[in-house]
Amino acid sequence: RMGFASNATSTTHIGMVYGGNYGPGSPGKTFNTEQYNGTSWTEVNQVNTARAGFCGGGTLTSAIYAGGEVPASPYNTDLHEQWDGTNWTESTEINTARRGCVGFGATNTAAILAAGYTTSNSALTEQWDGSSWTEKADQNAAKNARGGTGTVTDGILFGGNDPTTNTETWNGTSWTEVSELNTAGEYRSA
Repeated sequence: RMGFASNATSTTHIGMVYGGNYGPGSPGKTFNTEQYNGTSWTEVNQVNTARAGFCGGGTLTSAIYAGGEVPASPYNTDLHEQWDGTNWTESTEINTARRGCVGFGATNTAAILAAGYTTSNSALTEQWDGSSWTEKADQNAAKNARGGTGTVTDGILFGGNDPTTNTETWNGTSWTEVSELNTAGEYRSA
């Protein structure tokens, strides 16, 4: 599949993937959530609403699944689900429906959702505190299909549609443009 999210613990080589599109020739979104234990993949409880191009972030026991693209018009969604290590639970929706966004943060109670596509490219940033989403400072460049990683106080976004070399860092309050990528690209991963 493509357009899914992943969370990992690098020190133990375990990880998780969820959501996304089925591969070429198989239209539709998937509900699947799989975990890797260092040796093999195991299917675990599925997401509630299948979608792709969403924002994900967190760990194997505490993750978010927000925004994205659903199979029917208007396509962009404001849905948000939380993972507790066993189940996905629907939660408070994000403020602005979008797809092609980036999510990062350490848990399902502290996360950032940035960039994406609404009716055009978006520079929006929202922060999750465990009960509500709050709009924060916009990025300097409106993009979707970016790569990114970090926490609610220290993050990075890079690349994006067009494709671009744009790179920005997050300090918990604002975005700052920094050295550009050497090679322009979109749909990056980190």
